[in-house]
Amino acid sequence: MRTKLPVSYRRMSKEERAQYHREWRKRNRDSHRPKAREYVRAYVKRLHAAVFALLGEQCVRCGFSDKRALQIDHICGGGSQEHNSLHTEGIMRKILNMSHPENQYQILCANCNWIKKDERNENRPRFEERYRYAGGF
Repeated sequence: MRTKLPVSYRRMSKEERAQYHREWRKRNRDSHRPKAREYVRAYVKRLHAAVFALLGEQCVRCGFSDKRALQIDHICGGGSQEHNSLHTEGIMRKILNMSHPENQYQILCANCNWIKKDERNENRPRFEERYRYAGGF
């Protein structure tokens, strides 16, 4: 059931509208959160399916096609930095808006992705290595 907006809603400034929506979300927290969460999950699933359809639905190295183990890989590296700034949803939207995403991204299975990281020495230092330099081991 939709809530009626106040008559003066159109006359509200941007800040007043933001305040109105904050208060509305606070009042309707129990009913709004599950719906919003469900909407976001469905949206991300649609994005994910579209990206995999665009880049191919199997690992480019070994041909593995079980979607549970497929990952989006940055061909030239730099995925951690991009993920920290754009997050998963932002990266998928970026891929869908690019004219030739296959030049920068590819689909790899989890095993091939880790092998590629190891071949390029892109792995983060292991637990012992991190603490050895900090004087722990």
